Amino acid sequence: MTIAHFPAALRAAWELLIDHPKLGGTAASEEALKQAPEAVMWSFPTLGLGLGLVLALAGALFHQILPHIGAMVLFALLVLGLLEWKDSGRSLALTASLFELKFAGVPWRTAFAQMAPEWSSLRGNTSNLVVLGVILLKLAALAVIFHAGASWFLAPVLIMNFTGQGALAMERSMLDGVAILPVKRRARGQIWILCGFFLCFFFILAPVAVLVSFGAGFVGIWLARTFCETNFDGVDANIISLAGSWLELLTLFCGLIFLI
Repeated sequence: MTIAHFPAALRAAWELLIDHPKLGGTAASEEALKQAPEAVMWSFPTLGLGLGLVLALAGALFHQILPHIGAMVLFALLVLGLLEWKDSGRSLALTASLFELKFAGVPWRTAFAQMAPEWSSLRGNTSNLVVLGVILLKLAALAVIFHAGASWFLAPVLIMNFTGQGALAMERSMLDGVAILPVKRRARGQIWILCGFFLCFFFILAPVAVLVSFGAGFVGIWLARTFCETNFDGVDANIISLAGSWLELLTLFCGLIFLI
C-alpha cells in the first residue's frame, strides 16, 4: 500500500456511500480494493471529516453574510438537502419502508429483509408520517446546531455516519458470504480508532455530545452486526445504508439535546 492508493481508495469509499450495491464500480476502485482495502476502510471517516468541515465553513460564511434567522433556515434546508442527496434519498426511503412494514404487522426480521429503497414502493400514511418526522427532526437539529454556533458538529455527524457504513461493509454479505469491503478481521478495529481520533478534535468543544455520539454509535453498530449475523448470516447494502442514516440521525439528536 502506498500514498498513490489513497485517491482511488477515497473514490471507492465514496461509491459505496452515495449508491450501493457494491464497491468497485471503476477499474481504479477495483484496484484499490485488491491492493489496499485498509486504505478504503480509512477513507470512510476521512470523507466524513472532510465533508463535515466543508459544511462547517459554509455555516460560518452564512453567519457572516446573512441575517441570523434567515441564515439558520437556509442553512438547515441546504444541509438537509445535501444529507438526503448523497444517497439519492434511499436511506430515508428504507426507514419509511421498514416502519410501514412493521406497522402492517410484519415481524422485525421479515421487515428488515423486505424493506425497499425505492420511493415507488411506499404506499400508506405510515411511510408519509415517518418521512415527515425524520425531516422535521433533522431540520430542528440542524437549526439548533446553527443557532448555537456549532456548525462544526456536522463533522462528527458525518464521521459517525460514514464510519458506521464502513464498519458494516467489512462484514460478510448475506447474499454470497463475501464482504463488500474485504479487510482482515484483525485490522477492522482501525476504522473506530481513526473515527475516535478525528472526534478528539471536537471533544474539547462539546465533550458530552461527542462522547455520547461515539459511544452510542459504536454500540449501535455492534448490535446491528449481531442482529444481522443472528438473523440473516450477514449484511446487505440496504442494512448498511439504513445503519449509517440512523447513526447520522442519532448524532444529530445528540446535537439537538446537548448543544441547546
